[in-house]
Amino acid sequence: MEPETGFDHWYNDEAGTTTRIYGTELTLNIFPNPSSSGNFSITTSSAMKSLSIYSLTGKLIYRRILSGQSSIHINTQLNKGVYLIRVLGETEEYLGKLMVY
Repeated sequence: MEPETGFDHWYNDEAGTTTRIYGTELTLNIFPNPSSSGNFSITTSSAMKSLSIYSLTGKLIYRRILSGQSSIHINTQLNKGVYLIRVLGETEEYLGKLMVY
């Protein structure tokens, strides 16, 4: 039987937001989420090559090239709103949502 494919997304005040891709060991954690300042940490289950933050209209707000770490702290001064987080790995792509209040 093949594993189910798709996404599992959940939110918890203490754990932040986790997105897991079914059938794999890939995870993206964003903490704290929601954030009061736009400062947050991201961890993934594999090495990150780049991080991009987009507005809901698709405008690129922030981009950073990474050197393969699996954890990073981001210090940005984002306005209140909802943002899309895109992290590229060697062969993986992680997508998440960040809320700033």
